[in-house]
Amino acid sequence: MRQKVTKNSFSSGEISPLLRGRTDIQQYNDAVEKLNNYLIRQQGGISKRPGTKYIGEVIDQTAALRLQKFVYNTEQGYMLEFSPLKIRVLRDEGFVTEASSATTGATAADPVVISDTTHAYVDGDIVTISGVAGMTELNGKNYIVNNSSAGVSFEIQDMLGTNIDGTGYTAYSGPGISERHVVITTPYTGPQIETLSFAQSNDILYIASESHQPRKVSRSSDTVWTIEEVDNKDGPYGAENLTATTLTPSATTGSITVTASANLFASTDVDRVVRFHHDGSTPIAGWGRITAYSTATSVTVSLGSDLGAITATEVWRLGAWSATTGYSSTITFHENRLWFGGSTVEPNTFWGSKTDDYENFEPTEPSTLVVADNNGLRFQISSEQSNAIQWMKSGPIMFIGTKGGQYAVKSSGAAITPSDVSVKRQNGYGSSIVEPHLIANSLLYNDRSTRKIMEMVYNYDADSYESREISVVSNHILRQGTRAIYTSYQQTPDNIIWYTLEDGALVGMTFLKEQKIIAFHTHNMA
Repeated sequence: MRQKVTKNSFSSGEISPLLRGRTDIQQYNDAVEKLNNYLIRQQGGISKRPGTKYIGEVIDQTAALRLQKFVYNTEQGYMLEFSPLKIRVLRDEGFVTEASSATTGATAADPVVISDTTHAYVDGDIVTISGVAGMTELNGKNYIVNNSSAGVSFEIQDMLGTNIDGTGYTAYSGPGISERHVVITTPYTGPQIETLSFAQSNDILYIASESHQPRKVSRSSDTVWTIEEVDNKDGPYGAENLTATTLTPSATTGSITVTASANLFASTDVDRVVRFHHDGSTPIAGWGRITAYSTATSVTVSLGSDLGAITATEVWRLGAWSATTGYSSTITFHENRLWFGGSTVEPNTFWGSKTDDYENFEPTEPSTLVVADNNGLRFQISSEQSNAIQWMKSGPIMFIGTKGGQYAVKSSGAAITPSDVSVKRQNGYGSSIVEPHLIANSLLYNDRSTRKIMEMVYNYDADSYESREISVVSNHILRQGTRAIYTSYQQTPDNIIWYTLEDGALVGMTFLKEQKIIAFHTHNMA
């Protein structure tokens, strides 16, 4: 016999089928069996989620893409569409475009040829056409430019690269406009996009990738965006040389030849930094960047600072980043330093820049070798296993997640310095590369499998941070053959953490700890 039950709270969201018989727990009474395309509100009720708005086709429909926020302040925010080898800029529910160019004609042919006497497009550019009279079939759509002749004409293709066949279109009768999308060329391939790590400071977004030198995306204006390699100065470095191999510089300034007493260099060391120490000289230390490879014992170095001598020295350090060693895979800001974590060769090492000088990693004062509080620093995590750093998160202290556990990084004083840094393991739950979230006093992260969501909080009695799984009541959602790959926190209006799954679906978790709301809901986007 059917019964009507009054249900006034859904604060546990969709729960696991394994709990359908657990009528003895409060989560059962506040849960539902299936919650798809509904939101859990912070008051404990539910509502249908808003719809979506079609903006346009992605650049590469054959590959997965990634969206990354770029927020300068509360009034100026953008979204960056990462696709293989490209970034496209979006704002205010549309694509950011350059100044428009007037069209003067369009052929009803295959392919359509657009006449435009002022355009400067090149093949592969993406444009939006609008305002055309007569041949209105062209309006409001995005196209790829092909066979462009600057100041004359260009052909158009759809976003799959197929020529637009206009043989059945209405005849062109009046001018319209074309607008080029703001697109940046990058080195990041499809598989590399998922592993990127980001940290933003004002108009600069720093990007870390284990496969590439760190880069920064800069915004000069709404339509002027650039990407360039980070010009890291005097570091970061690997460990100091402990072998008998010496380095001999040919001069103390400019572009010099450096000769090693044993095989040391590889062709992949080009762009790697190197530091020399000459005790008793002035300055004692100097550094440079390898610009050319000759042999395993000889390279050309462009000095970034003067050396104190040209004699052979056993005291030297090679840069931590290169195509030989790999690059840093994680990045964050903390206490006015830019921090990088992990590389192929040093997976459990992290580096901090000089204070307020984000691209300078100078480890000591060159003239005296004194280590000042604002100098850059290097720290290798000591543990039984060399587990790779997966993420770094700034909070009251700095948190580091590795594949084998979480660590707290702090100092005994006001701030971390090269001589005052403490790194202590907090628990043994491994982490994935999915970005963590610091909400109030809770650090939320995905475990190594990405199928569990963990909460790490401080335990005053134990004087350490402890982790617990908060997805256990809804453990089926992230364990149904797919995994979370990206995440974003939406504070307003209902404190929802969103997770993008491999299959394109969305999972939301309404998290309001003070109201005892941890509620999962699923969303199908197509």
